[in-house]
Amino acid sequence: MKRRGLLTTWAACWLLGGWLWPALGQEAGEAVEKEPSEPARTLSSSRQMVVQGGTSSARGELAVLFEGMKRDLLALLQRRDQWSFEIVARLFGEVGDPAPSDGDMIRYSARPIEGGGFQFLLDLKLNRGMEEAQLRRTLLELLLMELALRELRGQDLVANQRVVSPWVLEGIDILLFQRRLGFLPPEIDLAMKSRRLPDLEIVTESAPLEMDRISRALYGAASAGLVQMLLEEDKGRSRFVQFLQRRPLHPQGDAVLLDFLYREMSVQEDELHRWWAIKKEQLAQPKLFDAMGPAETDEQLARALEVAFLMEEQGVQRTVRTTVHEVDTLRLRRDRATILLPVEERLKVLRVRGSALYREVVEGYLLAVGRLVAGQTVALSETMAELRERRAEVRLRAIEIENYLDWFQANQVEAPRGIFRGVREAQEEVGQLLPKREDEIALYLDAMQARFANQEAPAEP
Repeated sequence: MKRRGLLTTWAACWLLGGWLWPALGQEAGEAVEKEPSEPARTLSSSRQMVVQGGTSSARGELAVLFEGMKRDLLALLQRRDQWSFEIVARLFGEVGDPAPSDGDMIRYSARPIEGGGFQFLLDLKLNRGMEEAQLRRTLLELLLMELALRELRGQDLVANQRVVSPWVLEGIDILLFQRRLGFLPPEIDLAMKSRRLPDLEIVTESAPLEMDRISRALYGAASAGLVQMLLEEDKGRSRFVQFLQRRPLHPQGDAVLLDFLYREMSVQEDELHRWWAIKKEQLAQPKLFDAMGPAETDEQLARALEVAFLMEEQGVQRTVRTTVHEVDTLRLRRDRATILLPVEERLKVLRVRGSALYREVVEGYLLAVGRLVAGQTVALSETMAELRERRAEVRLRAIEIENYLDWFQANQVEAPRGIFRGVREAQEEVGQLLPKREDEIALYLDAMQARFANQEAPAEP
C-alpha cells in the first residue's frame, strides 16, 4: 500500500507538472516561439541559473559563463553569494544558424510575481553574430538587477526608470574586464589619463547609446573611475550595495542618492562635486605599471597567447588549455572567434603598453590570430613558428641590453651614488658627541678647514 501511494503521488505530480509547465512557458515567453515539449535543462553550480533548451554543450557553456561573471562581481563587491531569485535562461535555435533579420538575439526581463518577488527571464537565439561582450553585459545586468531587487517586497518601483543605472553597468563591466584580463581596455585607459572626464551629473544622467566613439570612451572611463572610487571609500562597498538597492525606489537623480549615502564626502552642498574633481585628477596620474619592461612584456605575451575552451568527451565536459600555436586544433572549432576574442584583446593592450622591443612580434601575432579567426590557415603554422623564433630573439636581445645597462651603472663613478651616505652621517653624529680637542694639531686643522671653507679662521695660538 505504501509503494502504491508513492507511485500514485509521483504520477499526480508528473501530470500536474505537465499541465502547469506549458502555462508558465506561455506566460513568460511572449518574445519567442514556445517549444512543443518541455526542454532539457541544466543548473549552474550555484543553482541560481536554470538553462533550458539547446544542446548540453551550449547549456554548460552558458552556465559556466554565468557563474564566472557572478564570481567576479561578488569578489569586486566583497560579498557572499546570497541570491534570492533564480534566473531562467531559454536557448532557441542551433549554434551557427543564420543571424535573424531583426538582429534581436538577446531578450531579458524581470517581472513581479504574485505574492512578492520577481521572475528573471533570459531568451537567447544561438545564431551567428552573437557577441560574447554583449552576452556578458546582459548577464551582469541580470545579476545586478537581482541584487537590487532581492530586498524589495511589494514596494512600488519608480516608473520608467531602469533598475540598474547605465553608468553603474558600464563602470562595473569595465572593472570586471580589468579583473578578468589584468588591464583596462586601451581606449578606456587613454581616456582616463586625458584629464577630460565629464562632470558628475553628466556621468550619472547621460545615455551612452547616443554617444560617438570618443564620447563613449570618456563616459566609460568616468563610469569605471567613479565606481572604483566609491568602492574604495570607507565602508564604500556596503554603501554602494545600498545605493543599488535604494535606487529602484528613489525618484530623484543618482547624484542626490550618492550624496545622501556617502555623507562623509558631502558635508557641504557642493562637496560631492569637489570630491569627484579630486578623484578625476587621481585617475589621470600615471601608474607605476603603465609602461611594461621587456621581461613583463614577455610574460604578459605568454599569457595573452593562452587559449581555453570546453570540450565534451563521452558526455563529460572538460576544460582544454592550449595556445594559439595549435593551429590544427583551433581551426576545427566553430566557435574559434569567441575563443580567440580574449587573445585579440590582450594583444591589443600589449601593442599599446608593451615594450617597444616586442611591438613587431605583437603585431605579427595580431595578424596571425586574425587569419585564424577568418579561417585563412594556409601556411599559418609556419608563420606561428617564425613568430616564436622572433620572440626568442627579442628575449635574448632584451637580456643583453639589461646586462649592458647593469655594467654601465656599475662603472659609472663620476657622480656620487650615495652608497656610503649612512656611514658618513653616522661618523658625523659620533663626532658631534665627542669632546672638542684643544691640542695644537687639532687647532691647526680647524683653522685650515675654516680657511678652505671661506670662513674667518680662529686666531692662532
